[in-house]
Amino acid sequence: MTSIESANRVCATAGSSSRGRRVHASHCRTSPQWHAAWALLASIACNTAVAGPVASFDDVEYWVGAGANRAALVIDWDGETDGDESHTWGYRWDGDAIGLDMLLAVVGADTRLFTKLRTESALGVGVFGIGYDVNDNGQFGISDDTAFDPQGVAYADAADDFVTAQEPADQYREGWSLGVWCYGVANSNPWTSSWFRSPVGPSSRSLVDGAWDSWAFMHPVRPGAAVFAANAVAADSPLIVADADFDEDGDVDGDDFLTWQRNLGTPAAMHEHGDANGDATVDALDLAQWRADFCGSEPGSGFSQLSVSAVPEPSAALQLVSIVVILLRSTLLQWRRIS
Repeated sequence: MTSIESANRVCATAGSSSRGRRVHASHCRTSPQWHAAWALLASIACNTAVAGPVASFDDVEYWVGAGANRAALVIDWDGETDGDESHTWGYRWDGDAIGLDMLLAVVGADTRLFTKLRTESALGVGVFGIGYDVNDNGQFGISDDTAFDPQGVAYADAADDFVTAQEPADQYREGWSLGVWCYGVANSNPWTSSWFRSPVGPSSRSLVDGAWDSWAFMHPVRPGAAVFAANAVAADSPLIVADADFDEDGDVDGDDFLTWQRNLGTPAAMHEHGDANGDATVDALDLAQWRADFCGSEPGSGFSQLSVSAVPEPSAALQLVSIVVILLRSTLLQWRRIS
Protein backbone atom coordinates (compact mmCIF):
# COMPACT_ATOMS: atom_id res chain seq x y z
CA MET A 1 0.00 0.00 0.00
CA THR A 2 1.32 3.46 -0.85
CA SER A 3 0.97 6.60 1.25
CA ILE A 4 -0.01 8.60 -1.83
CA GLU A 5 -2.91 6.31 -2.60
CA SER A 6 -4.00 5.90 1.02
CA ALA A 7 -6.16 9.03 1.19
CA ASN A 8 -8.29 7.92 -1.74
CA ARG A 9 -8.35 4.44 -0.23
CA VAL A 10 -9.53 5.19 3.28
CA CYS A 11 -10.95 8.72 2.76
CA ALA A 12 -9.73 9.56 6.20
CA THR A 13 -6.07 10.40 6.76
CA ALA A 14 -5.25 14.09 6.31
CA GLY A 15 -2.27 14.65 4.01
CA SER A 16 -2.21 11.04 3.00
CA SER A 17 -5.71 11.49 -2.60
CA SER A 18 -19.81 18.36 -39.61
CA ARG A 19 -23.06 18.90 -41.12
CA GLY A 20 -26.19 20.08 -39.32
CA ARG A 21 -29.45 19.11 -41.03
CA ARG A 22 -32.92 20.57 -40.93
CA VAL A 23 -35.36 18.07 -39.48
CA HIS A 24 -38.88 17.89 -40.83
CA ALA A 25 -41.41 15.52 -42.35
CA SER A 26 -42.24 17.28 -45.61
CA HIS A 27 -41.21 14.27 -47.70
CA CYS A 28 -43.58 11.84 -46.00
CA ARG A 29 -46.23 9.92 -47.95
CA THR A 30 -49.66 11.46 -47.99
CA SER A 31 -51.82 8.44 -47.16
CA PRO A 32 -53.44 8.29 -43.71
CA GLN A 33 -51.85 4.90 -43.12
CA TRP A 34 -48.38 6.24 -43.77
CA HIS A 35 -48.99 9.19 -41.49
CA ALA A 36 -50.14 6.81 -38.78
CA ALA A 37 -47.00 4.75 -39.14
CA TRP A 38 -44.84 7.85 -39.18
CA ALA A 39 -46.50 9.27 -36.06
CA LEU A 40 -46.02 5.96 -34.29
CA LEU A 41 -42.37 5.84 -35.26
CA ALA A 42 -41.77 9.42 -34.15
CA SER A 43 -43.52 8.85 -30.85
CA ILE A 44 -41.52 5.74 -30.03
CA ALA A 45 -38.19 7.16 -31.13
CA CYS A 46 -38.45 10.61 -29.55
CA ASN A 47 -40.02 9.54 -26.30
CA THR A 48 -37.30 7.05 -25.54
CA ALA A 49 -35.42 8.30 -22.50
CA VAL A 50 -32.00 9.74 -23.25
CA ALA A 51 -30.72 9.33 -19.74
CA GLY A 52 -32.22 8.04 -16.54
CA PRO A 53 -31.53 6.10 -13.36
CA VAL A 54 -28.77 3.53 -13.57
CA ALA A 55 -29.36 0.13 -12.03
CA SER A 56 -27.17 -1.97 -14.34
CA PHE A 57 -24.89 -1.71 -17.37
CA ASP A 58 -28.00 -1.76 -19.58
CA ASP A 59 -28.88 1.70 -18.25
CA VAL A 60 -25.51 3.27 -19.03
CA GLU A 61 -25.70 5.53 -22.11
CA TYR A 62 -22.19 6.91 -22.51
CA TRP A 63 -19.57 4.26 -23.29
CA VAL A 64 -15.89 4.82 -24.08
CA GLY A 65 -13.23 2.41 -25.27
CA ALA A 66 -13.64 -0.88 -27.09
CA GLY A 67 -13.39 -4.50 -26.04
CA ALA A 68 -15.21 -7.45 -24.54
CA ASN A 69 -14.87 -6.33 -20.91
CA ARG A 70 -17.12 -3.72 -19.31
CA ALA A 71 -16.90 -1.56 -16.23
CA ALA A 72 -18.67 1.57 -15.00
CA LEU A 73 -17.46 4.81 -13.41
CA VAL A 74 -19.81 6.67 -11.06
CA ILE A 75 -18.94 10.18 -9.80
CA ASP A 76 -20.71 11.90 -6.91
CA TRP A 77 -19.70 15.49 -6.14
CA ASP A 78 -21.55 15.41 -2.81
CA GLY A 79 -21.11 12.04 -1.19
CA GLU A 80 -22.49 13.34 2.10
CA THR A 81 -26.08 13.60 0.95
CA ASP A 82 -28.58 11.33 -0.75
CA GLY A 83 -30.40 14.18 -2.49
CA ASP A 84 -27.99 14.75 -5.34
CA GLU A 85 -27.36 12.61 -8.43
CA SER A 86 -24.21 10.76 -9.43
CA HIS A 87 -23.20 10.58 -13.08
CA THR A 88 -22.32 7.27 -14.71
CA TRP A 89 -20.11 6.38 -17.66
CA GLY A 90 -19.22 2.98 -19.13
CA TYR A 91 -15.78 1.69 -20.11
CA ARG A 92 -14.85 -1.17 -22.46
CA TRP A 93 -11.46 -2.79 -22.86
CA ASP A 94 -9.55 -5.96 -23.69
CA GLY A 95 -6.59 -7.35 -21.78
CA ASP A 96 -5.52 -5.73 -18.52
CA ALA A 97 -6.78 -2.40 -17.18
CA ILE A 98 -6.66 -0.49 -13.90
CA GLY A 99 -9.01 1.97 -12.28
CA LEU A 100 -6.86 4.89 -13.40
CA ASP A 101 -7.18 3.73 -17.02
CA MET A 102 -10.96 3.97 -16.79
CA LEU A 103 -10.91 7.38 -15.12
CA LEU A 104 -8.51 8.84 -17.70
CA ALA A 105 -10.39 7.27 -20.62
CA VAL A 106 -13.72 8.73 -19.49
CA VAL A 107 -12.28 12.16 -18.72
CA GLY A 108 -10.47 12.17 -22.05
CA ALA A 109 -13.62 11.25 -23.98
CA ASP A 110 -16.15 13.52 -22.25
CA THR A 111 -15.07 17.11 -22.86
CA ARG A 112 -17.09 18.26 -19.85
CA LEU A 113 -15.02 16.28 -17.37
CA PHE A 114 -11.75 17.39 -15.77
CA THR A 115 -9.50 15.95 -13.09
CA LYS A 116 -6.52 17.14 -11.09
CA LEU A 117 -4.22 14.31 -10.05
CA ARG A 118 -1.28 14.13 -7.71
CA THR A 119 1.94 14.15 -9.72
CA GLU A 120 2.71 10.58 -10.72
CA SER A 121 5.60 8.92 -8.93
CA ALA A 122 6.76 5.53 -7.79
CA LEU A 123 4.29 5.86 -4.92
CA GLY A 124 1.27 5.91 -7.20
CA VAL A 125 -1.39 8.42 -8.25
CA GLY A 126 -4.03 10.10 -6.13
CA VAL A 127 -7.08 12.11 -7.15
CA PHE A 128 -7.09 15.69 -5.86
CA GLY A 129 -10.07 17.10 -7.75
CA ILE A 130 -12.79 16.29 -10.28
CA GLY A 131 -14.78 18.88 -12.23
CA TYR A 132 -17.76 18.91 -14.60
CA ASP A 133 -18.81 21.59 -17.10
CA VAL A 134 -22.49 21.25 -16.26
CA ASN A 135 -23.84 23.63 -18.93
CA ASP A 136 -21.37 22.31 -21.53
CA ASN A 137 -20.39 25.81 -22.66
CA GLY A 138 -16.69 25.00 -22.98
CA GLN A 139 -15.76 27.60 -20.37
CA PHE A 140 -14.79 25.36 -17.47
CA GLY A 141 -12.11 26.64 -15.12
CA ILE A 142 -11.21 26.58 -11.43
CA SER A 143 -10.28 29.39 -9.06
CA ASP A 144 -6.55 28.62 -8.86
CA ASP A 145 -6.31 28.94 -12.68
CA THR A 146 -5.08 25.37 -13.14
CA ALA A 147 -4.44 24.64 -16.83
CA PHE A 148 -5.90 21.32 -17.90
CA ASP A 149 -4.41 19.51 -20.87
CA PRO A 150 -6.48 18.65 -23.99
CA GLN A 151 -7.49 15.40 -22.29
CA GLY A 152 -8.94 17.29 -19.31
CA VAL A 153 -6.14 16.33 -16.91
CA ALA A 154 -3.81 18.38 -14.72
CA TYR A 155 -1.12 17.29 -12.29
CA ALA A 156 -0.12 19.01 -9.06
CA ASP A 157 2.17 18.32 -6.11
CA ALA A 158 -0.41 19.38 -3.53
CA ALA A 159 -4.13 19.92 -3.25
CA ASP A 160 -5.91 23.15 -2.35
CA ASP A 161 -8.99 22.42 -0.28
CA PHE A 162 -10.46 25.85 -1.05
CA VAL A 163 -10.45 25.72 -4.87
CA THR A 164 -13.86 26.09 -6.50
CA ALA A 165 -15.30 26.19 -10.03
CA GLN A 166 -15.10 29.61 -11.69
CA GLU A 167 -18.69 29.31 -12.90
CA PRO A 168 -21.16 28.71 -10.05
CA ALA A 169 -23.24 26.34 -12.19
CA ASP A 170 -20.29 23.99 -12.72
CA GLN A 171 -19.17 21.21 -10.40
CA TYR A 172 -15.71 21.04 -8.87
CA ARG A 173 -14.54 19.54 -5.62
CA GLU A 174 -10.92 19.28 -4.52
CA GLY A 175 -9.34 18.20 -1.29
CA TRP A 176 -6.82 16.15 0.61
CA SER A 177 -6.93 17.44 4.20
CA LEU A 178 -10.34 19.02 4.84
CA GLY A 179 -12.18 17.01 2.23
CA VAL A 180 -11.20 14.07 0.07
CA TRP A 181 -12.39 11.98 -2.87
CA CYS A 182 -13.29 8.53 -1.57
CA TYR A 183 -12.57 5.58 -3.82
CA GLY A 184 -15.15 2.81 -3.67
CA VAL A 185 -15.15 -0.36 -5.71
CA ALA A 186 -17.37 -3.31 -6.58
CA ASN A 187 -16.61 -6.28 -8.80
CA SER A 188 -20.31 -6.84 -9.42
CA ASN A 189 -23.41 -4.64 -9.49
CA PRO A 190 -23.25 -2.42 -6.36
CA TRP A 191 -26.95 -1.63 -6.60
CA THR A 192 -27.80 -5.27 -5.95
CA SER A 193 -24.87 -5.92 -3.61
CA SER A 194 -22.79 -3.09 -2.13
CA TRP A 195 -19.81 -0.80 -2.51
CA PHE A 196 -16.57 -1.44 -0.67
CA ARG A 197 -13.80 0.94 0.31
CA SER A 198 -10.91 0.21 -2.02
CA PRO A 199 -7.85 -1.32 -0.33
CA VAL A 200 -5.64 0.34 -3.01
CA GLY A 201 -5.63 3.51 -5.10
CA PRO A 202 -6.72 3.79 -8.75
CA SER A 203 -3.25 3.07 -10.15
CA SER A 204 -3.17 -0.26 -8.32
CA ARG A 205 -6.80 -1.32 -8.74
CA SER A 206 -7.10 -4.12 -11.31
CA LEU A 207 -10.37 -3.96 -13.21
CA VAL A 208 -12.36 -7.09 -13.94
CA ASP A 209 -15.27 -7.56 -16.32
CA GLY A 210 -18.37 -6.34 -14.48
CA ALA A 211 -16.51 -3.93 -12.18
CA TRP A 212 -17.84 -0.62 -10.89
CA ASP A 213 -15.79 2.28 -9.47
CA SER A 214 -17.22 5.01 -7.25
CA TRP A 215 -15.67 8.43 -6.68
CA ALA A 216 -17.58 10.36 -4.01
CA PHE A 217 -16.44 13.54 -2.28
CA MET A 218 -16.49 13.58 1.51
CA HIS A 219 -16.32 16.85 3.44
CA PRO A 220 -15.27 17.14 6.15
CA VAL A 221 -12.86 14.24 6.41
CA ARG A 222 -13.91 11.80 9.12
CA PRO A 223 -11.27 9.25 10.19
CA GLY A 224 -12.33 5.71 9.44
CA ALA A 225 -15.38 6.80 7.42
CA ALA A 226 -16.16 6.42 3.75
CA VAL A 227 -18.87 7.63 1.38
CA PHE A 228 -19.99 6.11 -1.92
CA ALA A 229 -21.81 7.33 -5.01
CA ALA A 230 -25.60 7.21 -4.78
CA ASN A 231 -28.61 7.99 -6.99
CA ALA A 232 -26.73 7.13 -10.17
CA VAL A 233 -28.02 8.47 -13.50
CA ALA A 234 -26.65 7.95 -16.99
CA ALA A 235 -24.37 10.69 -18.26
CA ASP A 236 -25.53 12.01 -21.62
CA SER A 237 -23.19 13.05 -24.41
CA PRO A 238 -21.81 16.48 -25.29
CA LEU A 239 -23.10 18.40 -28.29
CA ILE A 240 -22.26 16.82 -31.63
CA VAL A 241 -23.13 17.60 -35.22
CA ALA A 242 -26.10 15.70 -36.66
CA ASP A 243 -25.38 13.45 -39.63
CA ALA A 244 -28.20 10.98 -40.24
CA ASP A 245 -29.48 12.49 -43.50
CA PHE A 246 -28.56 9.33 -45.41
CA ASP A 247 -30.29 10.33 -48.68
CA GLU A 248 -28.75 13.82 -48.36
CA ASP A 249 -31.96 15.64 -49.25
CA GLY A 250 -31.52 18.26 -46.56
CA ASP A 251 -33.63 16.71 -43.78
CA VAL A 252 -33.69 13.80 -41.35
CA ASP A 253 -36.94 11.88 -41.70
CA GLY A 254 -38.59 8.50 -42.25
CA ASP A 255 -36.87 7.97 -45.57
CA ASP A 256 -33.55 8.05 -43.78
CA PHE A 257 -34.84 5.55 -41.23
CA LEU A 258 -35.89 3.19 -44.06
CA THR A 259 -32.41 3.53 -45.59
CA TRP A 260 -30.92 2.49 -42.26
CA GLN A 261 -33.43 -0.39 -41.89
CA ARG A 262 -32.80 -1.81 -45.37
CA ASN A 263 -29.04 -1.84 -44.86
CA LEU A 264 -28.86 -2.95 -41.23
CA GLY A 265 -25.80 -5.16 -40.83
CA THR A 266 -24.18 -4.10 -44.07
CA PRO A 267 -20.36 -4.29 -43.87
CA ALA A 268 -18.06 -1.78 -45.61
CA ALA A 269 -21.02 0.63 -45.51
CA MET A 270 -20.96 4.29 -46.50
CA HIS A 271 -23.04 7.23 -45.30
CA GLU A 272 -25.58 6.68 -48.11
CA HIS A 273 -26.21 3.16 -46.76
CA GLY A 274 -27.06 4.33 -43.25
CA ASP A 275 -23.64 4.65 -41.60
CA ALA A 276 -24.04 7.79 -39.51
CA ASN A 277 -20.90 7.52 -37.39
CA GLY A 278 -18.33 6.59 -40.01
CA ASP A 279 -17.44 3.15 -38.64
CA ALA A 280 -18.26 1.43 -42.00
CA THR A 281 -21.08 -0.61 -40.43
CA VAL A 282 -24.83 -0.03 -40.30
CA ASP A 283 -25.88 -0.91 -36.79
CA ALA A 284 -27.70 0.21 -33.65
CA LEU A 285 -25.25 3.05 -33.12
CA ASP A 286 -26.43 4.64 -36.38
CA LEU A 287 -30.06 4.29 -35.28
CA ALA A 288 -29.16 6.18 -32.11
CA GLN A 289 -27.75 8.99 -34.26
CA TRP A 290 -30.87 9.01 -36.48
CA ARG A 291 -33.10 9.16 -33.42
CA ALA A 292 -31.12 12.05 -31.95
CA ASP A 293 -31.07 14.00 -35.21
CA PHE A 294 -34.78 13.47 -35.85
CA CYS A 295 -35.84 14.41 -32.33
CA GLY A 296 -33.32 17.16 -31.76
CA SER A 297 -34.86 20.19 -33.55
CA GLU A 298 -38.15 21.55 -34.84
CA PRO A 299 -39.16 21.73 -38.55
CA GLY A 300 -37.43 24.57 -40.34
CA SER A 301 -34.91 25.22 -37.58
CA GLY A 302 -32.01 25.25 -40.05
CA PHE A 303 -28.50 24.04 -39.53
CA SER A 304 -27.74 23.51 -35.87
CA GLN A 305 -25.95 21.42 -33.33
CA LEU A 306 -28.12 18.90 -31.57
CA SER A 307 -27.78 17.50 -28.10
CA VAL A 308 -27.91 13.76 -28.46
CA SER A 309 -27.78 10.71 -26.29
CA ALA A 310 -24.49 8.92 -26.18
CA VAL A 311 -24.12 5.50 -27.73
CA PRO A 312 -26.52 3.11 -25.97
CA GLU A 313 -25.65 -0.40 -25.02
CA PRO A 314 -26.50 -2.70 -27.96
CA SER A 315 -29.21 -4.52 -26.03
CA ALA A 316 -31.16 -1.35 -25.31
CA ALA A 317 -30.72 0.02 -28.81
CA LEU A 318 -31.74 -3.24 -30.47
CA GLN A 319 -34.88 -3.39 -28.36
CA LEU A 320 -35.81 0.00 -29.79
CA VAL A 321 -34.93 -1.23 -33.28
CA SER A 322 -37.14 -4.28 -32.92
CA ILE A 323 -40.15 -2.33 -31.67
CA VAL A 324 -39.88 0.37 -34.33
CA VAL A 325 -39.32 -2.04 -37.22
CA ILE A 326 -42.12 -4.42 -36.23
CA LEU A 327 -44.68 -1.67 -35.72
CA LEU A 328 -43.70 0.20 -38.87
CA ARG A 329 -43.79 -2.94 -41.04
CA SER A 330 -47.14 -3.96 -39.60
CA THR A 331 -48.66 -0.57 -40.39
CA LEU A 332 -47.17 -0.45 -43.87
CA LEU A 333 -48.49 -3.93 -44.69
CA GLN A 334 -51.96 -2.83 -43.64
CA TRP A 335 -51.63 0.27 -45.83
CA ARG A 336 -50.57 -1.82 -48.86
CA ARG A 337 -53.53 -4.17 -48.43
CA ILE A 338 -55.91 -1.24 -48.22
CA SER A 339 -54.35 0.58 -51.16
